[in-house]
Order: sequence, then C-alpha cells, then structure tokens
Amino acid sequence: MYMKIIGLLVLLEMLFAGSSLYAQGEQPVDTNRHKAQELETFGEYLKAAEMYEISVQAEKDSPDSIKSNIVTGLNQAAYYYSLAGQYKTATNKIEEALKIAEKLDREDLVADCLNCFGYFYNYLKRHDVAIKYYLEALDIYRKLGQEGKIATGLNHIGNTYNFLGQHDTAREYLEEALAIDKKLGREDNTATDLENIGKVYETIGKYDNAFEYYEKALSIDKQLGLEEKISNGLNNIGNIYKLWNQYITAIKYYEESLDIYRKLWKEDSILYLRRINKIGDICKSTGQYEKAIRYYIEAMDIYKNLGQGTNVADCLNNIGNVYYSQGQHEKAVKYFEGALGIAREPGQDDNTSISLNNIGNVFNALGQNDKAIEYYEKALGVDRKLSEEAGEILISKNLNLYYRFYWNKHDKIIYPFEQVLINNKKIRKDTDIYRDLNRIGIVSISQGKYKTAIEHFKESVSIIEELRKNATGDIRKRFLDDLLYAYQLLTSAYIKDNDVSSAFQAIELIRAKVLIERFVVNEKHIKKREKWIWQQDVEEIQKTLDDDTVIIVYANVSLENIVQITITRKEITGREISCKSFVAYSIDKYDSQIKTFLINQHSLSENKNDFNNIINYYGSLLKESPFADRRGRGDIYGSRESPHKANTKGIGRALYELLIKPMEEQIKDKKNLVIIPDGIITFVPFGTLMDGNGQYLVEKYGISYIRSLDIRKLIREREYDEDRKPLLAFGGAVYEDSDFKAEMVENNAQLAVLTKNIYSDLENIQTDLLLKTFYPDIDNIRSVGNAYSVLGISSWPDLPETLNEVNHIKRIIHKSDLFTGKNVTEKNIKELSDDWKFYDYKVLHFATHGLLVPGVPELSALALSQFKKMGKEDGYLRTEEIAKMEIRADLVVLSAFDTGLGEIYEDDGFTRLIHSFVLSGAKAVSVSLWRVTGESTSQFMATMYGLVQDKGMSYLDAITEVKRQFIDGNFGEKYKAPYYWAPFVYYGN
Repeated sequence: MYMKIIGLLVLLEMLFAGSSLYAQGEQPVDTNRHKAQELETFGEYLKAAEMYEISVQAEKDSPDSIKSNIVTGLNQAAYYYSLAGQYKTATNKIEEALKIAEKLDREDLVADCLNCFGYFYNYLKRHDVAIKYYLEALDIYRKLGQEGKIATGLNHIGNTYNFLGQHDTAREYLEEALAIDKKLGREDNTATDLENIGKVYETIGKYDNAFEYYEKALSIDKQLGLEEKISNGLNNIGNIYKLWNQYITAIKYYEESLDIYRKLWKEDSILYLRRINKIGDICKSTGQYEKAIRYYIEAMDIYKNLGQGTNVADCLNNIGNVYYSQGQHEKAVKYFEGALGIAREPGQDDNTSISLNNIGNVFNALGQNDKAIEYYEKALGVDRKLSEEAGEILISKNLNLYYRFYWNKHDKIIYPFEQVLINNKKIRKDTDIYRDLNRIGIVSISQGKYKTAIEHFKESVSIIEELRKNATGDIRKRFLDDLLYAYQLLTSAYIKDNDVSSAFQAIELIRAKVLIERFVVNEKHIKKREKWIWQQDVEEIQKTLDDDTVIIVYANVSLENIVQITITRKEITGREISCKSFVAYSIDKYDSQIKTFLINQHSLSENKNDFNNIINYYGSLLKESPFADRRGRGDIYGSRESPHKANTKGIGRALYELLIKPMEEQIKDKKNLVIIPDGIITFVPFGTLMDGNGQYLVEKYGISYIRSLDIRKLIREREYDEDRKPLLAFGGAVYEDSDFKAEMVENNAQLAVLTKNIYSDLENIQTDLLLKTFYPDIDNIRSVGNAYSVLGISSWPDLPETLNEVNHIKRIIHKSDLFTGKNVTEKNIKELSDDWKFYDYKVLHFATHGLLVPGVPELSALALSQFKKMGKEDGYLRTEEIAKMEIRADLVVLSAFDTGLGEIYEDDGFTRLIHSFVLSGAKAVSVSLWRVTGESTSQFMATMYGLVQDKGMSYLDAITEVKRQFIDGNFGEKYKAPYYWAPFVYYGN
C-alpha cells in the first residue's frame, strides 16, 4: 500500500505541479479544508474526503448556500476518494458536482468537473480517457477566454501525453502553456511549466535539456521565495545527477531539499519520507553505509510517531540489509527479526514474507542451510496463503462481469481496473512463490539434496509457465527471463544429480521457447507454436552421429558455473566448470588493459560482469589488425612478440583450459566438433583457442556451430535439388550518406523510448504489408530506417575490396552470377526472393556491410546499397525480412559482416541473424564475426569455393582447410594471425 501511495504521489506531482488542487472555483473558507490538507500530508485520504463531505453538507444546509462552493467541495472530496481507492464513490461525487454546474449554467464549473474526471482517469492509468476530458475542458476555457485556466489545462494535457509516450505532443502543449503564463506574468506558473517540460526531457533520456529547464524553474522559485517549490526543484536536479551516476552531487541536492522541508515543519509528510528513503537507498548502493543507516533510522522514527507499523518494518528491513551488505550478520538478523515482529500484526503478511526471506538469506550466507531452509519455507507458506486469498477475491471480482449490462460508462473502466489490481496482486504473490521455491532449491543443492532441489525448480518452472499464458508485452519478457533462470537452476541440479539426459532436455526446451518468443510476433501464435515443441531423445540424436563427431553443449554461461555436455555416438557426459580461476587469472594479468578497453566502449549493456568483459576484450584483440599499432604505424615489433599477440595467445590458452580441457577425454579421437554455444561465448571463435602445445583448436578439429539440436534436425531433413547453379554473389555495394540527421542515443532511457517507437513502427509495417496483399497498388509501406541514424549508424564506407572479392570468386566458380554496385539493393533482393530465383542457387554470398543491434535486436540487418532517395525501402534487410524470404541454399555466406565484437554482451541479435536465414530455408550460414580489411578475405573465399568445386569437399571441410592453410603460412607470413582467418564461423549441418 505504501509503494502504491508513493507511486501515486509521483504521478500527482507531475499532473498537478504548480496548480492548486483547491482552485477550481469559489472555495469554502473553513477549518475543514485546512484539516483535509493536513490529513493528505499524512496519507489519511479517506479522512480528508470526510472533511470535505462535512464542508459540502454545511454549505448545503446554509441558508446562504453558494452552489459553486458545493461543486468545488464535491470535486475535492472525489479527489481524496480516488486516492483512498474508493473509485465508485469518487465518480459519484464528480457526477453530482457536474449536474449542479450544468444546472447553474456555469460552463467554467462544468470544465472544472471535466478536469476532475481527467485527474481520476489518469490515476486509473487510463490516460487515453483522461485526455478526452481534459481536451473537452480546454475547449470550454478557450471559449470563455480564461487564459489562466487554459494554461493550466494545457499543462494537464501535456503531462498526460508524456505518460502516453507521445513526448513531442506533450512538449507542444507545455510550451503553449509556458507562452501564456509568460504573457500573463504568472511567474509561479511559468516555473511549473518549465519544470513539466524538464520532466518530458527526463522521461526520454535527454538529461542535459531536463537539467536546463529544471535550473530555470528553480531560479524563478528562488526569486519568488517559494520554499516548498525550491525544495522540489532541488530534488529534480538531484534526480538528474543520479541519472548521470554522479551520486555524491545528487545526494547534496537531495539533502538541501530535505533541509528546506525540515524548516517548513514537513518532516512527517509522505513526500519528505519518500525522499529520506531515496537518499538512504542511494547511500547504500554507493557503499555509504553509515549514512544510509542514519537516514533509514530518521524515517523509522517518524513512522513510529505516525503509528505506521508497515513502514517501520520496511525501515527495519532496509537497515538489516545494510548490515547484511557489510557482512554484519548478527546485527542484520536483529533488525530483520524486529521487522518480523511488526509484520506479524494483522494484515501485515506481505512484510512477514519479506522479513522471513531476509533472515533466510543471512543463514544462507552463514552456511547454516537448515536454518535458511526453515525461514524460506515459512516465507513460502505465507506467500502461498496470500496468493490463495488474492485468487478468491479475483473470483468474486470476476462474478461482477455478469452484471456488466447495468454498468455505467465509469463502471466499465472502474471494475476492470479493480480486477486488474487484484490480478496484479496475485501475480506478485505467485512471483514471490516461484522465487521462494528457487531459494529453497539453491540451498537444497548446497545440502546435496539434488532431487529435492529438482522438485522445487520444476514447480517454479510450472508457475512461471502458467503466468506467461496471459502475460503480454514487457511483463511477458520479464517472465521469459525468469523462466530461463529457473531452467538454468534446474539444469544445474540435474547435472549434480548425474541426470545428464534430463539436463540436456531442459536446455533444449528453454532454447526452443526463447527462439519462438524472439521470432513469432503474435503472442497467440507463440502459445500455439510452444505446444508443438517436440523434443528429440538423446538416443535419437546419437544415431545421427558418426564415430568422428562429438556435440558439445554449453549452458548457464551467465551463472558462476558453466554447464558442459558432450554427446557422442556411444555416450552422453555432463559436468559443471567453474569460471572463478579463469576470471581471477585474467583480471590479475590483464586488469589495466581490460579497464582501458572498457573506458573506450560504447555499449549500453547492463550485463558487464568480469567474465563478459574478458570475453569482449579477447574479441577486441582478435579483431584488431596485429601488424599496426593504435596510431596506424606498421609492424613496430619486428621479430619480437607484440603485447597484442602475447595477450591474444594468453587468453586463448586460458579459454582452452576452461572450455575444452575438461572434456579432452571425450574428444581426443574425434575429428569434428559441433558446438552449441550459450550467452557471451557465442562470440568466441573456438578455433582460436590454443592448447598447451601452442596448437590452435581448428588445427585438430573441424568446428561447426548450431543454435540447438532441434534446428540441426530441421536442417538435416531438408533435401534440395542438386541441379542448381553453384553461386549467386552480391558485392561492391554503394553507400551514399543519408540526409537524415538525428541526435544519437546516449543512455538506456533514450534507448527505451526508441525501442518503443520502433516496435510501434514494426507493427505498422505489418499492417501495411497485410493491406498490400489485398491492395497491391499500395506503395506507402512505412520504414524504420531513421532508427539506425538515431543509434549512430548514419553512414557506411564503401567496400571496394568486396567488389574484387566477388569478381575473384566468379573467376574461380563456373556459372556463378553476380549483383554488384548500385544493383545490390534491398528491392532487388526481395524481388529475387519473391520470384523464387533463390531456389536456383546452392550458395548465396553477401559481401556487404551488416550489423547487430543488441539494444534493439529486431534492427539487426544486412546493410545493402543506400542512396539519398531510396523510395519505400531503407537499405537494411532486417532479420524479420530475411526470415520471410524464399531460399533453398546449402550455404549463405556473410563475408563482410561485423558483429560489433568487443562491445556485444547479449547474443539475441546474432541468434536472430543466424536463425532468420535458417527459417528462410538455408541449410547453413557462414558469417564473419568481424570484417577483415584488405585482400585476405577474397583469397579465403575464392580458395574455399575452389576446394568445394575442384576437390568435392563439403563447405565446412573447405573452410577448415583454408584456415589451416592460413595458419601454415601458405598465403604469406602476415596472414598466419587469427585476425585474417578466425572471424569466419560456420552454423549449420
């Protein structure tokens, strides 16, 4: 309840900043109004509403009754009833006020009532409905020429459009309000307008602009001496410094803001308490533990005086967590138990669960597993009970549907909203349940009770699966992340219990679900596709293997212990391998280099743990030309081994020890490794790993990759006509700079706004394409091309060497066809697909730019010829478009692709790229992890195709052979370095 109130206050700050809630008409000046304001400060909303009810009744009973005062009082009572969650009563009060206003023929009062409905529906998060009421009120104010109220109405509309994500529209309304208030000389309101515009900029991640507007607003408030607004302004600026990660400065502003509140005797207001807790949280996260405790204690003392036991318990838990972070477990338990004592009061079960889990965490950290389990199971019991209670209430709410025929227009929104609130509570408790189950399972593993752990993880999986059935949007994505984690825990438990087959099945199942989620847009289709997941038995897979091949499955790469499973024709083995020694060795030896590398990174990823950073550093070493220093000079080391080369070899050896050595016994007599990677190691070219004898892995084994064995089965079942031309190649694309100018994405907030807009555009494109199937003459298919410029991908350099590459290939491969220069367009490629022309070729070779976009993987694409005037195409062949193409190729080659290795932390975009070609019909995909400059790629590809044509080699064997020739120096001493041969990885059969 406390968090709900806090969230509401944030909303109300934005909606009502600077506009008095008590200024809707002539107001009854009595003590009840002041009492109501005081009660609002303490969060006593129902009592505040009662104060206004008393005022309204007194006005009605008065012989000199002023009807406009009754309207104002009813509207204000409605506002407080909304805050108290009595929505039906709130709408009744506004309707009563509206009838009186209409009877009085007072259009200004009618508009005020409409505004109240706007407030109400904003609270219910029906911003679309709120906008309609606000606009209707605004029309009346404009008609009456009430400029002050026009400006206030524009503010309400602007803030609401900001909630709706229509940020440009929001700014337009707010800037119009600003112009009016400046013209009227309303400095107080001008400051509010500036603040609201600042909030729009803050929402979209343009923090410099937000800071500028907040400073202007604060300057005006200081001139006017409006101390409460000054406090709010300081808090706004503190928020920006926090978003800039400048926590010390942020805390300084927050503390200055608090000092003003103390001076105004507002220490016991909800806003003040919220800010104290916020500072405490920041201090805790930045390691300022003593300061954090001091603020939590201050908040706790105030809550005690107010008799708010729930919030006292929250503070005790916060203090306990600070001591827990410091390893002071006895003190932590003392505070957690104090919170538990309060939480056991009637109606405090939510806090009971939190406190029990906190105590369980302490005992878990101390290694007292039995005690940890005891408390976790108590928490689980509480959460199960609360979930059941919420379910019972939800059933009663559902019964209301039978009476919807009698609902008025407000009921049709209120009742579903109340239903959603209860449903969300049940979802929260079910979420707590599966997290409780995970905790118990993890501790059970520590006790060696693997089967017990497995049962808990399986129940966790089943609960999440049930929640996913009705989830949509971001919530569904969150559940998918939680499902992945639960499957990771389950996989680990199976491995520890020596049930390798079940571990393998768990890995394959979750990967299938993730792939479906990534590629199937319609959520109904996702559910249908998941029902048809048919897993292969290990024995079935083993029958498809020859004696020279081993499948290596990696999983749980994001956890501390990586799971490694090997499958041969005769056996399946599994193990967990710890990353600790690898990470410790790498950090100890390459710490300064990795730190320098991270400083120069541009990735916005939040997954930058040590292991991921090391892998990315290794990738950056591999993709950097070894014969030039950072200033572009040639080979400056002569016969000496350069630091670059030494570091590359060092990490390559360490990765071999981590990822290959534990299974040397299983692979020693094999010739072919089929690797199923996971997470960040998707971007490790395994051929570069070096054994103790200084031999690259690719010198001993042919290495191929696959996303899952279900995909391998799909590919193996494809049979294409042998009577096809050998190759169709695209190269020498032309790239003209775009005229589109855009501000680049600089932070995650801007990326979130961009992503939301892109998803909307993608949905619009789907609609356009659907219409085109019925109306072929439609040409205005929308594009997401401008999104690339916003991401800083505004221009591409020409690749003249790719023209040489494809011409070289044509000279080698008989009967091959080429598209070059301005003909390498998105339009031509789509037309070739639509006309079934790709059915005629065994190989499709794309020597063009390509990119992965980790933050918005849907934008990962091949970058084809681009001109200033592109028509309906944008020059980017996105993964979604690739998946819809008609291909019957044995191999698709992307020879000039650049995955962004060194700044990639999520494999989503890469997985999409590979899988999109598989979905389109390709049997295999060879992609470059980085683009190699110069002529070496041309030599690599022409030689590879020549081996296939002249010696009848498979594509994989030919790629392996060419790599070995590079290593042996057949193409010159210079090209022996991994930079020239390692980027080309082969996914498929």
